[in-house]
Amino acid sequence: MYNKECQTYAGFSTNYNEINQNSKKCTFQEFLSVQNKWNSNMLRAFLFCLEGRNGNQEIKNALVVLTKISKYFPATQKSAEQIRNKIGEFVLYKDKKTSSSGGEGDGIISADLKVIAERYSNDLKKRMSGMPVE
Repeated sequence: MYNKECQTYAGFSTNYNEINQNSKKCTFQEFLSVQNKWNSNMLRAFLFCLEGRNGNQEIKNALVVLTKISKYFPATQKSAEQIRNKIGEFVLYKDKKTSSSGGEGDGIISADLKVIAERYSNDLKKRMSGMPVE
C-alpha cells in the first residue's frame, strides 16, 4: 500500500535536487524513521510548552494546537501517556498552589484552562486504546 499510495509523490524523494518520477524514493522503513523523529520532536516541544514556564498562555496555546491535531498526534500510547501525565501534573500542582495562596497571580491556572486541559486529557484517554504501544 505504501508503494502505491505514497512513493509516487515528490515529497518522498530522497534527493530534492532531482525530483522526478525516476528519482530515488524513501523506503517504508525510512519513512517510519522520519515519522518517529517528527513525533519525538513534537512531543518534546509540547511537553515543554505544557510546563508553562512562560505563563498560562503557553499552556493554553499548546492545548489548542493539541486539540486541533488530536486526530493525528500523538501517534503512540507512550506519547499520549506522557502528555496526560504532564497535564495531570500542572493541573494538580496549580490546584494546590491556588488553594494554598488563595489569590490570583503567577502559577494559578484559570478555570477555563483547567476545563480545556481536563477535556483534552479525557479525549486522549479514550483514543489511547486504538493507538500502537510504541
